[in-house]
Amino acid sequence: MFFDIASLQKYVANPDCGRQMGIEGQHWYLVNVVEKSINRYSQYFEEKAAVFDKIAR
Repeated sequence: MFFDIASLQKYVANPDCGRQMGIEGQHWYLVNVVEKSINRYSQYFEEKAAVFDKIAR
């Protein structure tokens, strides 16, 4: 895990800013990693179901 002393000192000096950064980082992760992965798998299942004339649920 990577962090630097300057970032840690910045958080200690302004914890609200650090919390907001954490919230924004979590949102980014959910949108760019989790949702994209789920959408990719969902699309894959729908395509495979269509091959067999089925509806993916």
